[in-house]
Amino acid sequence: WSVQEHGAEPAPTVRKVEPVEAVEEAKQRGNAQFKNGAYEAATERYAEALAIAAACPSAQGVDDDLLGKLHGNRAECWLQLERWEQAAEDAATALEHDPCFVKAYVRRAKACFGLERWAEATQQLRDALEVEPGADEVLALLEEYTIAARVRATLTGSSTG
Repeated sequence: WSVQEHGAEPAPTVRKVEPVEAVEEAKQRGNAQFKNGAYEAATERYAEALAIAAACPSAQGVDDDLLGKLHGNRAECWLQLERWEQAAEDAATALEHDPCFVKAYVRRAKACFGLERWAEATQQLRDALEVEPGADEVLALLEEYTIAARVRATLTGSSTG
């Protein structure tokens, strides 16, 4: 006697999945959605990956490097959605997991810039340069923010004078 003989759907097959594999699968789905411009959906996949990781914190392969990347990827999504506060929080969490994650410093700087926290934005870039001196993206962004600061100072000075 089998279930199929009576017109029912067959029982689903169950496969054993290691937590790190489930986290990586969710991360890859998030990456694919990000590449397609589906930033909100990508944040949900990264949140799913983080939830799996949180449920299995001591699982092999679920480490600070992976957690930092997940938070860093989600921070980039928030930046694309111009949700600066969430981007800053995720980038900061990424840095807690991996203090050498230069992209997280850059993402936090961009979020702070979006929040008009100019000094904090430039400090994040200076911190990134301590980790990776001469990083082209960081240097270019620091120059851009420095120029923006000069323009703001000029506009502020001319409006009061």
